[in-house]
Parts: sequence; C-alpha cells; structure tokens
Amino acid sequence: MTNPMQFPDGFVFGGATAAYQVEGETRTHGKGKVPWDDFLAAQGRFSPDPASDFYNKYPVDIDLCQRFGINGIRVSIAWSRIFPNGTGEINHEGVAFYHELFVHPATKRRRLSPTVTLDHFVYARRPFTYGRRRGRSSTRTTIDAFVEYAKFCFAEFTEVKHWFTFNEITRNRRGQLYRRQLAARREVSPGQGLPAHAQHDGGPRQGRRRLP
Repeated sequence: MTNPMQFPDGFVFGGATAAYQVEGETRTHGKGKVPWDDFLAAQGRFSPDPASDFYNKYPVDIDLCQRFGINGIRVSIAWSRIFPNGTGEINHEGVAFYHELFVHPATKRRRLSPTVTLDHFVYARRPFTYGRRRGRSSTRTTIDAFVEYAKFCFAEFTEVKHWFTFNEITRNRRGQLYRRQLAARREVSPGQGLPAHAQHDGGPRQGRRRLP
C-alpha cells in the first residue's frame, strides 16, 4: 500500500527563485547593468545587494533544500552576468559561477536537479534600452541578442537537462502590448483610432479601435 505521506518515484518536489532576487553581487565579478539597477537606485528604498547572497552562499541553500526534502530547484541565469553588454564579450567569471552551481558536489550529493530559466524579467541593459526607445522590448535587435545568449547557454551548460526560456511568457507579452498602446496614445489625439502597430496581434477587427 502506498504511503500517502510519500511522493511517488520520479516526483520532483521543487523550489524556485531567480537570479536578481537572490544572487546579490549585482555590480561585481564582471556583471553588466540591468534596468532594475537604475530603477531601484532611483527609488532609493530597496537594494538588490546582498539579497540572500546566493552568489556566495548557494551551498548553504542547497543544504537547506536537502533538509526540506526538495529534490529539484529552478534558478535563472543572469543574462548580463554572461554577456555584460547583452551581446559580444563574454564574462568568463560568470560562466564559471554557473558551472560551479550546476555541478557543485553539494548539488550532486543532494541529488538536486536544476531547472534553469534564461530570462526572469531581467534583460541585459543595452538591448533593453534599445527596445524601450521604440516602445517595446521585442525588436529584432533584442530578439537576435536573446537568441545569441540562449544558443551560448544551451551549448555551454550541457550539465543542465531542463530549461525554461522565459518566466511567465504570457505576462511578458501582455506587458509589451500595454507598452505599445501607451506609446500609441502619445501619437494620436483623443477620438482617433490606434495606429496599426498598436492594434491587437490577433488579426483584423471590425471597425476601428478607439482610445478610452
């Protein structure tokens, strides 16, 4: 008879977090800036450093996973820790950190399987800024930059078996549509229809959309 208090074989009981939420060391070890850095500095209320200092203390967190019976953990890679400028030059210290995390003896000893997210709401600053000037982040430039980053990670971190490309992809998409509509409101006067680039991507609609 199956013990109702025991997970079946193959069940992953996991925890999840994200690079910017926990790593700290946001401006050290070769990491490039991200939009959150400027935003939080301007707010003056919160700091991403040291967060929970995961960059330096992840073995402690892995041990805590063992204590709580967690056998899977979702983490994310900080894009700008790999590519400080979003593309081009690689920060080898950042690459080494993630290798150490994914294959650390504590990870293997605890039988902790990592699932890795490539983008958890943190673009590298340069491609993000380029897209924001155009009212959206999904420009061809930012898409190409992300593809370069993703291909590098898939080829480099072969020890990772499970990947997510984006965290909460529908939320990302809704946010982009919202930003496009805000940009469109600056281009038209009240009562006019939205420009074509601000209309919904689901195909033609009857009549014209009106600003609220």
